Amino acid sequence: MKIIILGAGFLGTKIYTYFSKYFEVLAVDKNPIDSHIINIDAFNTYQLKSFLYKHKPDIIINTIALSSYYYCELNKQLCMEVNYELANNIAELSNEIKAKLIFISSSYIFNGNKGNYLETDLPDSNTSYAQAKILAEKSALRYSSSLVLRIDSMFGYDQLSNKIRVGTNIFESKIKIAYPNLIRSPVLVDDVPVIIYKLINLNQVGIFNIASDLQLNWLECIRQLAAIEHSENQIQIVSSKDWILEPPFNTSLNTKKLKSYNCIVNSFSDSLTLLKSKSMYNN
Repeated sequence: MKIIILGAGFLGTKIYTYFSKYFEVLAVDKNPIDSHIINIDAFNTYQLKSFLYKHKPDIIINTIALSSYYYCELNKQLCMEVNYELANNIAELSNEIKAKLIFISSSYIFNGNKGNYLETDLPDSNTSYAQAKILAEKSALRYSSSLVLRIDSMFGYDQLSNKIRVGTNIFESKIKIAYPNLIRSPVLVDDVPVIIYKLINLNQVGIFNIASDLQLNWLECIRQLAAIEHSENQIQIVSSKDWILEPPFNTSLNTKKLKSYNCIVNSFSDSLTLLKSKSMYNN
C-alpha cells in the first residue's frame, strides 16, 4: 500500500514516522525540514496533480491547515484558502485518482456550549476557522471512501522543535491564557497515527472523533505539561477584554464510536508519564 501525507508539521511528521514501518510512505511539504520530505507546494495545482498522478497512492492523508483559530480570525481570506479551498481541491484530486482521503478536522467546529459531542452532532461554530473546516468536511464527505477525523486539542513531543507542544504553542515563548476555565478532552499526538492505522485496516469511512476520555480544565493541562520542562513561568494569564473572539468553552468529544472499534486513546495522566520519559531521553 502506498500512502502520501500532505503536510509535514506536528501531526504529519508523527504519521510519517509511524506509517513508514508498515507502508510505502511519501511526505510532502512546501517548506521541507528534512531530506525525506518532498518539496511540493500543494497550492500549485499542476505540481500537486502531476505528483499524485505519478505516484498513484492508495491513500492521501491531508494534514495541511492553519490550525490557530485566533490567527484565522485575523486572516480570514488566508484561512478560507488553506482550510477550505485547498482541502476541497485535494478532495477532488483524491477522487480523480481513486485514492482514499483521510481529512483532519477539529473539535473547534462546535460552539462549545455543551461538550461531549457525537459524530452525529451538527457543527455550529461561526468562527472563520470553524466555517472553513465545516466546508472542508463536506467536501471530503462527498466521496464515499473518505474518512474525516475530528480531533480535540493535541499535545506531545514536537520533533521539529524538540519541545513539548500544546496546540499551536511551545514553551519557548509566553503562552497567553485569556480564558482559563475552558474544558477540553486533549489527545496525545502519538495516539493519532495508531488510530488512523487501525481505521485503515478496518476499512472505515465517515466521521470519527478522537479525544481522551475526561473533560479537563485546559489551563491545568497546560500547567502540567509546562511542568515537565520546568516552564511554568511561560504561562501568562491575561485579560480577555482585548481578545478578538472567545474560544469555544467545552469542545470535548464523545469517543464511544471509536472505542467500539477497539481504538483506545491514552489518558491524560498516562500521556504525561510518556512525555516525561521522552523529555528525559531528549535532554
